[in-house]
Amino acid sequence: MQAFGTRRQTAARFRINRQRDKETSIIVHVLLLIFSPITIEIRTSPQRTTRDPKERNKKLLL
Repeated sequence: MQAFGTRRQTAARFRINRQRDKETSIIVHVLLLIFSPITIEIRTSPQRTTRDPKERNKKLLL
């Protein structure tokens, strides 16, 4: 146990790690919020074009 230092030091280390985890989770959440609408658009856009008959006709003409 002496190799890790005193209890106070380990407690401080845990506190720092917990703070880092919070920061990384916030960053991950922000990134997910940014990228989730893009992925939803990519998933729904092909379905939308096939459902709409006018769009289908335009594609056939092109």
